[in-house]
Amino acid sequence: MRRSPLSAPQFCRPLTGRFAVPVSLGLIGLIASVQPSEAQRPRIPGAGYPAVKVETKTLEGTIEAISPQGLVVNIDGQSGPVPMDRQTTLEVTGYGDPGFMQPGAAVWVMGRMQPDGSVSNAQFTIHLSPQETLKTGERTFEASDPSIGFAGRIVSLEPFVVQSLDTIVPEMANPQGGPAKRGRALRNPRLQVKPEIRQPERVRVIFGPNPALAAVGDEARITIRSDRPNVASRVQITKEETATSPATRAEAAKSDGAMKGKAKKDAAKADEKSDEKADDAAE
Repeated sequence: MRRSPLSAPQFCRPLTGRFAVPVSLGLIGLIASVQPSEAQRPRIPGAGYPAVKVETKTLEGTIEAISPQGLVVNIDGQSGPVPMDRQTTLEVTGYGDPGFMQPGAAVWVMGRMQPDGSVSNAQFTIHLSPQETLKTGERTFEASDPSIGFAGRIVSLEPFVVQSLDTIVPEMANPQGGPAKRGRALRNPRLQVKPEIRQPERVRVIFGPNPALAAVGDEARITIRSDRPNVASRVQITKEETATSPATRAEAAKSDGAMKGKAKKDAAKADEKSDEKADDAAE
């Protein structure tokens, strides 16, 4: 996943404290320190010291403001900017209306591979910036437990067909023990998909890594690692409002235009009738 396009100076601020997070956020009092002690600090490689396990802490709050300086988040009543740099992973997620499910849309599919090659009980996540958020590669599934997840693009809705962007490989248990046996690899197959819910009221959407996609009131989940305690390692923003798809907006505009056209025609007919009554009265 690509990192936040915002530059480091916009998001970095001097930090203090044992867990070195922004004092203005009041995070020091909200979480326990995970800064390794001197005895636990990593040593020079080859010196015989064991590797130090990286610990993480997660904070949850609500976005109060969005400015050129970054995101301002309220956590347990205390507000302040979120420290981020070029290594921070940023992701804006949420839900959208079913109009996001259109041919050509990039999706992540989770379901169960069937013997006939279809995928049942499928759940979808729409990726609006797939080049930044959707990873492709090789996906395997076991014959005994055919659960699978894969990246793809919607080809059609009736029937519902997804073109996989991944190579899908079945694996079978080796009766003699040892590594599983690999079946024939399916490279970018077209798969008929049976959604878990035929007509969902909304679908999960990953909007992208741009903080400008966030809004005041959205939830923010901030992860901080002990090996990089001065900045957020990951910021996941969940949008509060269900997003309206371009397809739904276009349909609404078309419907609104049709209604306005009808209202205009009705008004014209009413004017004609009024003129006729006036003419009759004059005669």
